[in-house]
Amino acid sequence: MTFQRTIKCSNCGHFNTNRDYCEHCGELINPKLKRELRDKKRVEDREEEERNRVKSNFELFIDRNRNHKNIFIRLFFQLLYGIWFIVMAIGAFIAWLFAAVAA
Repeated sequence: MTFQRTIKCSNCGHFNTNRDYCEHCGELINPKLKRELRDKKRVEDREEEERNRVKSNFELFIDRNRNHKNIFIRLFFQLLYGIWFIVMAIGAFIAWLFAAVAA
């Protein structure tokens, strides 16, 4: 015995049995496929937004100097980046510690 699934098309109101697309107007009616397509579109939109995002002057300055052709400038900025990373890690640990003590 097979399960028959009847879905009403939101576009034209036609009832469809065991179909992903409306047999009357061709509209997608399968909720799982709709969700997958919507999620895929959302991911593509996010990636497109990230590609089109304009970097701030500060970000451009840091990127330019972290990849500078002069080894001393590059090492200095790598050192600054390392120090910043360590400070942020310590800050995150302290925030976690306060949250753990408060709970």
